[in-house]
Amino acid sequence: MARSTKVRARLLLALGVVLSMLLFALPSAASASYGSVDWTLRSSWVTYITTNWAGPGTPGPGTITAISPGRYTRPVVHVEQPSPIVGTLASYDGGFRSQLPAHYIDVSIDDIRINFTSGAVFATGSYVPLGGSATSYSDQQIATLSGGTQDGGSRQLLWFDAVPRLTAFGATIFNGGSNGSYRTGDAFGTLTAVGGW
Repeated sequence: MARSTKVRARLLLALGVVLSMLLFALPSAASASYGSVDWTLRSSWVTYITTNWAGPGTPGPGTITAISPGRYTRPVVHVEQPSPIVGTLASYDGGFRSQLPAHYIDVSIDDIRINFTSGAVFATGSYVPLGGSATSYSDQQIATLSGGTQDGGSRQLLWFDAVPRLTAFGATIFNGGSNGSYRTGDAFGTLTAVGGW
């Protein structure tokens, strides 16, 4: 009887260990992702921001950083879709911020949303007009996707290697109001998006 109890105790202990390992291996609801975006930023923008333009008494090169929980690995911004797509509109969490103090540039693109039907790319963030103070914007269309390859399955919509072309508002953001050379329709890298439900 004592041996049977010991065997039972060992089995229960082993079962407990296996169950706890399985629980840790399962993704939590908080970390669930329905899709993602990988945005390869326009190379001339990345080079411009990160070049050391510094002269005597001026700041050094700028930076491009992720806005959490997004990730940035030069030159790609990666953001995840934390909630199911609504119709053909997917919302992604996070973004990126470009700062170049020597040229008074501070642009943030956050909370990206993509309409897989129209190609509209929306964002929330801020920018600093030349000689002005930070200007916030909310859920504004900054680009329209074109080209690439679109596909759709039973649980996901996909758009591979699309070109985000700046809207007038998107050009304004990256121009710091009116100081830069970006125009409506200018390409701003390439983007691959997955939207799921």
